[in-house]
Amino acid sequence: MGQIKKTIIQVTVLHRNEDSLDGISLGRLGEYIDDGAGIGQSEVISSEDVPGGQVKQELLALGNDGSFFGDGEAIDKEDFGMTAEQLRVKYDTDEGWGEHPEFPMEDWKFEVGEGNTRLGYWAWVEGQLDMKRDEYAGPAESDSLEPWVVLYRDADAPPLDEPLAFTCMAESIGHADEQCENAYPGCSIVWSSRGTSPTATREAWKSDRANRS
Repeated sequence: MGQIKKTIIQVTVLHRNEDSLDGISLGRLGEYIDDGAGIGQSEVISSEDVPGGQVKQELLALGNDGSFFGDGEAIDKEDFGMTAEQLRVKYDTDEGWGEHPEFPMEDWKFEVGEGNTRLGYWAWVEGQLDMKRDEYAGPAESDSLEPWVVLYRDADAPPLDEPLAFTCMAESIGHADEQCENAYPGCSIVWSSRGTSPTATREAWKSDRANRS
């Protein structure tokens, strides 16, 4: 989504008394003037950039569901298990800095300007993904299933690489590990625990590793 602008236009119309313009749409008003039934002119009152973080609110105020300017792309589920650095590597381009398709830098800049975060851009994206996780999680198939996070490394990943995270609903640790192995054949399981937060799971894994060293 590129930069969105908010432009307020004032329209003045002279028309016959019997022609009520109450509730008329912009398109129909244009036709009314173009057809010669009335005469009018428009004037731009103001035009300003809308910060990314305010676009949805402005759309809702106009009666839209907030998705008008969306690109329709779903979040890549792999992103939910990535660290800030892994996200940066994935989305940076040869031309320079990249950004996440769901969380543009304009939104981050707005949050920084409002004093809502002191995180760097990719750390902020990782946090946004954590908050979005529940929206993308499917309903539990039965009451016996619980949320699990499985840390794993791809088959060709160096042994010291930061592990990725796989999330699922499972009956047990074995069931969770099995789902991860089915999703990423040849991967090596590093750590598994109940929960929904890859960040918390990584902290638990790192703490356990430190205690063992």
